[in-house]
Amino acid sequence: MSDTRRPYIVSCSSHDSSATLMADGKLAGFMSDSRLSRVKYDRKYPYPYAVQYLKQIEPTARVLADQTHRYGHHYLHACSAFYTSPFKSALILTMDASGPALNDNEEWEYTTMTLSHGEEGVIHELKQQTMPHSLGVFYSTITGALGLGDNGEGKTMGLAPYGRASMYYEVMRDWFSPGPDGFPVMHERFIDDKVNNWMNEVKTRPEVEWELESHIGHCMMLHLIRETGARPEDFDWRSSFFKAADLAWAAQRILEEHVLETVRRALAETPSDNLCLAGGIFLNSAANFRILEKGLVKRLHIVPAAGDEGLSLGQALLSEFMWERPENGHAAARKENILHHAYHGRTYSEDEIRRVLDGYQASAIPVDFVTDRSPVAEVWLETSTDRFQTVERQSMTPAGPFAFRGLLKAAPGQEFSYRFRWLCEDGTEMLEDRGRKSKPGQGYSITGARLKFRRCDDIVDEVARRVAGGQITGWFQEGAEFGPRALGHRSILADPRRAEMKDILNLRVKHREVFRPFAPSVLAEYAAEYFDLDCPSPFMLLIAPVLKPDVIPAVTHSDGTARMQSVTEADNGVYHRLIRRFFELTGVPVILNTSFNVNNEPIVETPLDAVKCFVSTHMDALAMGPFIIEKE
Repeated sequence: MSDTRRPYIVSCSSHDSSATLMADGKLAGFMSDSRLSRVKYDRKYPYPYAVQYLKQIEPTARVLADQTHRYGHHYLHACSAFYTSPFKSALILTMDASGPALNDNEEWEYTTMTLSHGEEGVIHELKQQTMPHSLGVFYSTITGALGLGDNGEGKTMGLAPYGRASMYYEVMRDWFSPGPDGFPVMHERFIDDKVNNWMNEVKTRPEVEWELESHIGHCMMLHLIRETGARPEDFDWRSSFFKAADLAWAAQRILEEHVLETVRRALAETPSDNLCLAGGIFLNSAANFRILEKGLVKRLHIVPAAGDEGLSLGQALLSEFMWERPENGHAAARKENILHHAYHGRTYSEDEIRRVLDGYQASAIPVDFVTDRSPVAEVWLETSTDRFQTVERQSMTPAGPFAFRGLLKAAPGQEFSYRFRWLCEDGTEMLEDRGRKSKPGQGYSITGARLKFRRCDDIVDEVARRVAGGQITGWFQEGAEFGPRALGHRSILADPRRAEMKDILNLRVKHREVFRPFAPSVLAEYAAEYFDLDCPSPFMLLIAPVLKPDVIPAVTHSDGTARMQSVTEADNGVYHRLIRRFFELTGVPVILNTSFNVNNEPIVETPLDAVKCFVSTHMDALAMGPFIIEKE
């Protein structure tokens, strides 16, 4: 094999970094760094985790340099969408808060939207919008005001249906208006001298871009408070739920209006039946659905890793189509990477799963600590049963170039906390709580549990019967899906027929905001009977009106919609068989599917991650490979 045809890995830096493996012209692996560091939206970079992980799949793979800044953040978003689509020709729209690129003058530009056209493997950018005009910054600002945290925009979308038209919408509706090129333009009231100064400074000092976004958000909130007479606490969902819902409704409505207007104008200038979408804004499944609902295009493709996690995918596919295989041409290469499913993590063998289960004892629960590239001399695991009034400390054992392992010692049923302390080579001592610096007294709580497990001859039938009987079951099978949605390989499953299941899951398992809905997975052959959507939704990036809300109340949101996943036998394999068996038992071809994690943690990746999550929640059972696992 020539050097140009060797497998290769691309790792891209962002607030959600990832790596992609290409082998023999095909997508062969994908992994997000946060899945391995266990810190959601981990901002530290560079991390070696995802690259090392993909090296386990293909040890001979070479690592290509990160070219995000050379090609442009939004251009790679466009590549991730178009090169995974089934279209020979399509319009490509990207939108997010902002993304960097170096221009011809070697100055930094922060782009917020681009419109491109793809034809037979070649993407031509038609136009772009740059900071400070950013719908993403607007939506993130409102998310923060609602008390939903960084990267909580999906929660804002979930809160919006509880709201209604209010003064918030009337005040905010002129914050953006269509510009002459069709892109939304921010009102000049928010573009003060500080913004102009930062816009000049960011060309040579990209680190001030975060200050620019923060200042724009601050100006927006001051204007909203001044015009409505509201107090900041009126916006927080925990103290003023319905006022907060009204604000979320207004933000969602404004976002949808401008997305629709942008698409309308783009199609008027460059007609196409096909539209590809990428960028964090297009994780908003309600806005995506409006494009189809209005009949603006016949066919829509959204890459499952639409946010920054998908940048490495974009660069890897760009590398393949433009450099690695010129002898086959762009169109021939593209046919091999049409994305039918998102299962591109590694599959763990039955022996690997059994070793984790055999090694897991209530008196010795393994815990991993993963560092970044900073030199670390020693790591200690501190445990406590009284909120760190008294502490037991033990040294952790090196378990790899950047990893350490320790054992938590507790009896079944005993509640305890743990945290990490480590000594840097320069003598600095650091205290950390599961990847984040903590204050004294903080830590991660867990309850000791003794596991019992057995191998099942028919894991599909076992789990279908348990779910049909009301049990909440973890489902860990084959290679992990990529993107922020659980698509049936790293999922928590429950019965959608039980109306009470939503509250049980939110409060006892997921430990998250009570208003957040859960998603249904439906056999594609029966989707039209349950959802008013006339196209597939394989990646859970479209909402749809529910046609039988009384039958599946646990997955029907307050506005009568659901963010659904259509499941086929060809693309979803064992997950399709599971839902098919549930259908045979219940007469309902729909199952409740939520991501296998707890609030503010990444989706589990390894068997050990799955076991840790299982024992720390009120799940009834865990199906991992052929094994069914329970807590004694």
